[in-house]
Amino acid sequence: MSIEELIEEERKGVRLIEEAKAKAERMLAEARRKAEEIMAQATKRELIESRIRGEEKKALEEAEKIKQKYLQEASRLQSTSEDSIQKAVEMVLKEVLKV
Repeated sequence: MSIEELIEEERKGVRLIEEAKAKAERMLAEARRKAEEIMAQATKRELIESRIRGEEKKALEEAEKIKQKYLQEASRLQSTSEDSIQKAVEMVLKEVLKV
């Protein structure tokens, strides 16, 4: 092999190394971009899930308040009905006993 051939082979080798280095840098940049994208999605998902959990908690608390309100109202109506029935029975008895 002559010196010129060796120099040409060295140039080819340097060029191949530079191309490989450039390709590796592009691959690394793409991998970083994808990693950042995945991290952003994961962070966004965690934020959304956290907000959902917060809203679910609020909804459950509100539902419990409404449930308690209706239970109180039902109890009031139930006791009112018993009082009304008792008054009606007393009125009927008074009317029947008068007759």
